[in-house]
Amino acid sequence: MFNLDDTVYLYDLTSTYFEGQAQANPQAQRGYSRDQRPDGKQVMVGLVLDRDGFPKAHETFDGNRQDRLSLDPMLDALEKRVGKRLGATVIVDRGMAFEDNLEQIRRRGLHYLVAGLQSERNQWLKNGLLPTALRTYQ
Repeated sequence: MFNLDDTVYLYDLTSTYFEGQAQANPQAQRGYSRDQRPDGKQVMVGLVLDRDGFPKAHETFDGNRQDRLSLDPMLDALEKRVGKRLGATVIVDRGMAFEDNLEQIRRRGLHYLVAGLQSERNQWLKNGLLPTALRTYQ
């Protein structure tokens, strides 16, 4: 029943905002608001799921933290929770597709898959940079 697959991890972020001043929460900061509420303080919440949708790790971040700066601490939390899983694949959205983030993943012995826009994929195809195995999914 609990023979869960630890070879694929999906990582994403969301934010939640506060009504009022949120003075008792030092992580409540003004930042990029996914809720279109730049007037309110918020926190960011990162969540890692396995391929079956079971939560593997979570973190709460300051509301003004850039998305891309959450990856390394989240990978630390994941490793602390499940141990090292060399060769596992981390799936992230294109907001994490910075070379330093991808290097953080590689340095841990993990693989990655980054979601991208169709126009970006078309550019890869046009330039012949997409691996042969993926070209069949055009």
